[in-house]
Amino acid sequence: MDNTLLNVNSPIEQEHISSTLQPDTLFHFMERVEWLIEIINKKYMPARYCQEDIKYLNIQGIYRIAIPMRCFCDIRLHDLPAHIKYYGACGIAFQKSWGMKKGIQPIHYINPNSRLCKDLSTVFNDSLSNKSKREAKLQKHLKNYMLHEIMYSKPDSGISRNRITKNEDQKCFTDECEWRFIPDLSPINYDPIVVCNGMNNDYISKLTESLTAYKDVSLQFEYEDIKYLIVETNEDFVMLTSTINKLDIKENLKLKLISNIIIWSESEGDF
Repeated sequence: MDNTLLNVNSPIEQEHISSTLQPDTLFHFMERVEWLIEIINKKYMPARYCQEDIKYLNIQGIYRIAIPMRCFCDIRLHDLPAHIKYYGACGIAFQKSWGMKKGIQPIHYINPNSRLCKDLSTVFNDSLSNKSKREAKLQKHLKNYMLHEIMYSKPDSGISRNRITKNEDQKCFTDECEWRFIPDLSPINYDPIVVCNGMNNDYISKLTESLTAYKDVSLQFEYEDIKYLIVETNEDFVMLTSTINKLDIKENLKLKLISNIIIWSESEGDF
């Protein structure tokens, strides 16, 4: 193909079309208001290495990996209670159009018994096998493609750890309506995927902590992009509004941000 006709590195500019069936908002939840305040002050969200169980893919010698990401869900307001009970009552939400411009992608929920899952397993295992030099370039591209497929894939159900109760529960993952921001870490020479079969969790935690220093590979936003802010208590509301009032932004934008705060302890019964 003539590369002058298609620059694969250029973003595609097109008008965002809102769904008539799905919500037009991307939510991200956390447990503590201090973490939300830190995000507001920095105007960016660093990726975190999250561990994923990929035994369902039957890849030889690999059953658990860590992927750098920030997770969002496109849910309606009346679905908030189920997510908050699992992920925390503090959150930030953006317009979906903003997320799509930032490259945030809905993930694929895979039935482990499907033909798709079996094909993914076969192709990825083949890409890891030794090939002739003539096929090396093709194998490199194939492996990169398969790595991205894994980054944006998840089984339709499995075991998940509840951030609030700390229990491991059987969970239908499709209920999460998950979208992922996965950064390009090549500028800082970090691994895009870490194989962590039986690895000490401290190493993954240190990797995650070190990513917080790199704004350029983090998910950046402007205050105008924020659609909702969620806090758990009135005390959290006071802390967050104090933070907003100290921002170097116009007064009408401060008022807009504050007016879009949901205090969960006061509003939970309305959803």
